[in-house]
Amino acid sequence: MSLELSITPRLDVDSTSPFWHRDQPTTSAFRVDPGYAALRAAFPVSWSGLVEVKSLLDCYAMVDSRATPSRDGRDGLRLELARRVAGTLWSVAEAERASGRAALAETISTSAELFALYSATGEWKPSIVEPPTADEPWFYCGRLGTWSPRTARDPLSLLVVVPDPARQRVITDFDARFGAVTDIAGRALGAEARLCDEKPDMHLGELVLAGGESAFGHKNFAHFFPLETPGNSVLGREFTVVFGNVFQERVRRCSLPLLGTATPVANHSPAQLVDSLLVWFRGHDLGHFWRRADRQDTGAAVREELGPFLAMALEETYADSHGILVAAELADRDEFGVGFCAEHIRYLSRRTSDFADSVAATLELGWLTDRGITLPANSGAWLDRARPAVEELVRTVHAVLWEGDRDGLDPLFDAIAAGRRAAAPFEDALAGRPTDLSYVFA
Repeated sequence: MSLELSITPRLDVDSTSPFWHRDQPTTSAFRVDPGYAALRAAFPVSWSGLVEVKSLLDCYAMVDSRATPSRDGRDGLRLELARRVAGTLWSVAEAERASGRAALAETISTSAELFALYSATGEWKPSIVEPPTADEPWFYCGRLGTWSPRTARDPLSLLVVVPDPARQRVITDFDARFGAVTDIAGRALGAEARLCDEKPDMHLGELVLAGGESAFGHKNFAHFFPLETPGNSVLGREFTVVFGNVFQERVRRCSLPLLGTATPVANHSPAQLVDSLLVWFRGHDLGHFWRRADRQDTGAAVREELGPFLAMALEETYADSHGILVAAELADRDEFGVGFCAEHIRYLSRRTSDFADSVAATLELGWLTDRGITLPANSGAWLDRARPAVEELVRTVHAVLWEGDRDGLDPLFDAIAAGRRAAAPFEDALAGRPTDLSYVFA
């Protein structure tokens, strides 16, 4: 199959509109932190100032677009909004410092300084993003891109997250078994596995406030630092922040109902499903970095031939596959088997022209279908039968992307076509179901 018959990303995204999963989006409203109860508890002396910052950044996002010419006066409005954000953040920092939280106050004060400098110069100064800690809420306010195809000129967001110790233990337990995870990756690759980069950290928390660019379109349940923060670096290792409450609500309101349109699903606890899916997501997070230790990277020419979008789709397929293999061994098998199918069909419900991970979901569906494994499923029984096929997929993608093996391209593109055919019978039913969340605060 030629590259011309593969997925082609859309290039005509309207930069003045929210960026959605589908042409006719359907979302479910998620009331985050009713009455600001968790925000008040985490910031008893300054919570109202943070709400004001959210409102200012929401206004900023409404006028922010590369398509907007500077001569219409909106540049001045952006700078004025940034100036007001800086002043409000300084007030919040002073209140936190007076209450004895010096480290948190310093983080907020640094953000205030960045906004003040931007309002005065129109330029953003590079900064260092600090990771969450176990004993204090995590605050981030600054540049943060949500969806790359949405051409916001200068995406800014506010995130306030409180620790979630119970969910963090899922990640801690996973990392404690890193030797077993390495062995699973090695079995799939057919050789000793090594990480091609430093292992990133992962932090679980509950989102209690979001504003700015994060107020537009559908919602991320995780952010990657510094990947999504242009011009910034991080203190220590790269890290991922996962919003457990957003993930759980998305599974409950979107993923499980979508799965139910394709196959009868017994009652499952969304909390237990998410715990199993966190094992998969951590496996996916690390999956991007697994390589055969006995091979040098000789795939640059093939990756260039594929182009950034298709190369990313294959990387997502590769990471997904590692996550499946790890979660099948380390997580509750039935919970994960159902949870993965629920998330998988949610990805299938999105535009493959815009989302590399939806192309990956289509490829995975076709690859397994062609090998006699039917998805979506309503139990974990499919995992044992799927393991050899998933391991084969890992080896095939690795050979294409990092060994330059063009012989693997046709089977992968054939799998995309097979996935489209396999998804066709339930596409109409998916179209009427919410595919993601809209946030409502207070």
